[in-house]
Amino acid sequence: MLLYTNIDGVSKDHYTSVLSFLMGSPNADTHSAFLEFFQSGSSSIKLTTKEQADYLLFPVNWEVFLKYYTSNESLIKFRKECLYSNKSTIIFFWSDSDEEVDFPNAYVFRTSLYKSSLGIRVFSMPCWQNDLTLSYQAGSIKTIQKTKKPLIGFRGQAEPFSLPVKERLKKAANRVSHLVGSNYGFREYYHKGHQLRSAAMHQIKKSPDIDTDFQILTEFGGDSRLSRRENTKLYVDNIFNNQYNLCIRGGGNYSYRLYEVLSAGRIPVILNTDLVLPYDFLISWKEFCVWVEMDELAIINEKILKFHEQLSESEFVDLQIKIRKVWLEWISPLGFFKNLEKHFHSQNMNTVV
Repeated sequence: MLLYTNIDGVSKDHYTSVLSFLMGSPNADTHSAFLEFFQSGSSSIKLTTKEQADYLLFPVNWEVFLKYYTSNESLIKFRKECLYSNKSTIIFFWSDSDEEVDFPNAYVFRTSLYKSSLGIRVFSMPCWQNDLTLSYQAGSIKTIQKTKKPLIGFRGQAEPFSLPVKERLKKAANRVSHLVGSNYGFREYYHKGHQLRSAAMHQIKKSPDIDTDFQILTEFGGDSRLSRRENTKLYVDNIFNNQYNLCIRGGGNYSYRLYEVLSAGRIPVILNTDLVLPYDFLISWKEFCVWVEMDELAIINEKILKFHEQLSESEFVDLQIKIRKVWLEWISPLGFFKNLEKHFHSQNMNTVV
């Protein structure tokens, strides 16, 4: 796939990820997930002239444009050039925001989106940080054997099972406000994602047939009493040491954790909050995830048990290997960008995974 872009007036620190690597200038916060892409990803995507290009590439992520470049003359000029071109523009939007991207004729790849309001040129993209298997297991997946009871983990921010009095009062007042049809309410410290995570864990812990390793944090980023290295180790250990991991949306309608769990070859438990997942027109996500609809939250423990019980010991191990393979071939930066052009012909494709 051939791309054309214009980087006049754009800091290289702000290049969108694919451009950063195509230009041979990955920025300082590059993570291990991008290593393979940096070494070989440009073989499937190349930069060229405007005349030869298949698509135009907006050089910065949309959230970066909104923050830094709305008054940048060079980028505003290129935006107009894209709008009037007979070639489509590719834009990436890595943010919790679900606001519409004001860019007619563009293909938009974004992290946070809703299936019920999905535009025809809007697609899901993964979040990337570390390839956990590469960073912590030298690139070789170490599977977990099946046990009688499924073992499910979670370490992260969620609404505590026992809320402080102030937060309980806010929640009660907001319920009353909603019942009487008022738009007035108090801003709660824990957002919808935090509340859904807590509700799911509360329900799962009711089952004596499921072993849990839930570590609820009240702060984003870990325990403030610990160093970053210590917090990271606890987070990664929680993923690797458990067969399943709870992957429920955060501030945006997507789970960052999902992509780390996939990279580790562990089985995600996904609560469908009107989600759109990467390559869902080719990947049968429900085949290797515990998929729970919103109206099934009250029986999430039953869904986990049914999924676990239907797998033989060998199938359980094979599933972890398959999940890692899906991450490598479709979700990792190399896999995602290698297959990027399939999005533009997605209506004519059958599932392959």
